Amino acid sequence: MISPEMMDELTMKDGSLRSFSYVGGYPIFYLCTQDGVMCPECATEFLAEGETLSAAEVNWESMMFCERCDEEIESAYEVPEDEDIF
Repeated sequence: MISPEMMDELTMKDGSLRSFSYVGGYPIFYLCTQDGVMCPECATEFLAEGETLSAAEVNWESMMFCERCDEEIESAYEVPEDEDIF
C-alpha cells in the first residue's frame, strides 16, 4: 500500500494523481491492490470510489495498457520491438 506521505507527493492540488514524476518528468502508472495496472486518470477515479492503491511506479520502457480504460500507458523511453505486452 502507498504510504500517506507518498500519496501526498503523488496528489496534485486539484485532487488528481500525478501523470509524471516531479523530478525528470517520467510517466507514472499505478497498481491497484489486485495488481491491476492503471493510468493516472483511472487511478484517481479508483481512489474516489474508496479503493486503495498498492504502488506507483515509473514506466521506463514497457508497453502496457490501463486495466480500466485500455489506453496505452506512456513509457519514458522507446519500447523495444521484442517487448511483451502487459
